[in-house]
Amino acid sequence: MKQTKTKYGKMKQIVSDLKLPDYRYEQLTKAIFHQRIGDFDDMHILPKTLRMALVNEFGNNVSSV
Repeated sequence: MKQTKTKYGKMKQIVSDLKLPDYRYEQLTKAIFHQRIGDFDDMHILPKTLRMALVNEFGNNVSSV
C-alpha cells in the first residue's frame, strides 16, 4: 500500500487497493458526513471486504478517523 498523508487519502487508497470502483469512496464519505453512520460495520451499502479493510486500518468507530 502506498503512503498517503491524510486519513481520507488512506481511505481512498484502500478502495483503490481493493480494485473497487471510485464511487465506493463517494459512498463512504456520504455515509460518514451525510448519513452520519458512526461505525464502518454499519455501512451496509459498502462491500464487506471494504468494511473489513477500514476496520483493520482505523478501528470500527468512524470518530477514530
